[in-house]
Amino acid sequence: MSHLDKRLDSLGNRLRHLRKEVHRLTLEQLARQTGISRANLSRIEKGEVSPTADTLITLANFFGVSLDWLVLGEEKGVSASTVRETSHFYTWMEELDEKEMTEVQLFVDFLKYRRKKTNPRPKN
Repeated sequence: MSHLDKRLDSLGNRLRHLRKEVHRLTLEQLARQTGISRANLSRIEKGEVSPTADTLITLANFFGVSLDWLVLGEEKGVSASTVRETSHFYTWMEELDEKEMTEVQLFVDFLKYRRKKTNPRPKN
């Protein structure tokens, strides 16, 4: 494993790399700019705590990296904004009662049916 690979082998190390080496920020500066406490950032970098989804999204957006790279160290193409939109969707869904959930499912089924009818897949 190269020196760079070892430096980026964990979420905390990737966060520290982005903060110190790429953006040249102190913990205090990053805390001010992201609204995440200095203590929490320090604990994340040290691997003492696991950050919340909101914290990960904030950091990924701030540094302009994907959540996959920040969390896993690899690119898979899932952006922070996609995760944020998806989490908002689930929050909205949790607010619905059973009847409303059934209506949403019926509407989704209708949209899928309509798309299939208007854009049929070619047969091989």
